[in-house]
Amino acid sequence: MASVVLKLGFEEEVVDVENPEVLIQKIIEFARGHGLSKFTVDAEVISEAEEEGEEPTTEIEYDVSQEFIRENFEKIKKVIIRPLNEAK
Repeated sequence: MASVVLKLGFEEEVVDVENPEVLIQKIIEFARGHGLSKFTVDAEVISEAEEEGEEPTTEIEYDVSQEFIRENFEKIKKVIIRPLNEAK
């Protein structure tokens, strides 16, 4: 089970998810619950420490797909949801 932060504007919610499919569903429910039908998703991902003893860093991946979420599920710590009309 992983805890992931869902963020939309100033609203944040921490969700516990068992697998990528549950995370994808939670993202959709969170966005729709805030009145969004079209949105884009950015993910804050923990990257591997490059050298032993170094702390892992986080990177933001923009406009991620459901496939990206499935492949990187273990590394995702925060999901940032943006309305499609505000997308970069």
